Amino acid sequence: MSADAEVLRDEIALLTRSLDDARAEHARGELDDASLAGIEQRDGARLAEATAALDALGPTTDPAPGPDARGDAPRHRPRWLLVVAATCLVLAIGVVALAVADPFGTAPPAGSTTTRGRVHALLLYAEVLVASKHPLRALTAFDAVLRLAPTNPEALVESGWLRYEVLGLGHRHADQVALGAAAVHRAVRLAPHDAAAHIYWAVVLYQHDHAPAA
Repeated sequence: MSADAEVLRDEIALLTRSLDDARAEHARGELDDASLAGIEQRDGARLAEATAALDALGPTTDPAPGPDARGDAPRHRPRWLLVVAATCLVLAIGVVALAVADPFGTAPPAGSTTTRGRVHALLLYAEVLVASKHPLRALTAFDAVLRLAPTNPEALVESGWLRYEVLGLGHRHADQVALGAAAVHRAVRLAPHDAAAHIYWAVVLYQHDHAPAA
């Protein structure tokens, strides 16, 4: 199986579990109809895209080499960190499977795996996906982090920016623009000294709110 196929299978598993969990919460009365509909619309569309992409790869398709640089987003990691993240890819894929099996960390950790360790590995995994130009797959990984650690500033700002820029502006979904901007703003409040959070929030204020003074 190619690396791209493995990533897509992980994304499909995460999205499928997300939908199953949301429906179970709705059945228990813990999630209202509107929230369930929003999750089904968001994750259902991404699940369909990931499934179609996996089908298109075929059994013998080799992945296209990804670029070394992250792109033109304001947040940049040192090159050595991306190298470390790449070496952790196989481990991270295993951690994704653990997060899918127990997204809220309610089951006893396997071996020495802790919630903190899973969060760290998922963040590294997401870094690899962003560096390899797979923003929607990275968003899935950041969302998995937020299931384990809802106030993680890095996951908030990165998922918020990807949701704002890629899903919102790129795919012209106004609701995703609003959700992404809200996540970035929350990251600024939770981590007032995080430079990336302020940079992304500044872009939102300038670009979307047309408030250069702010």
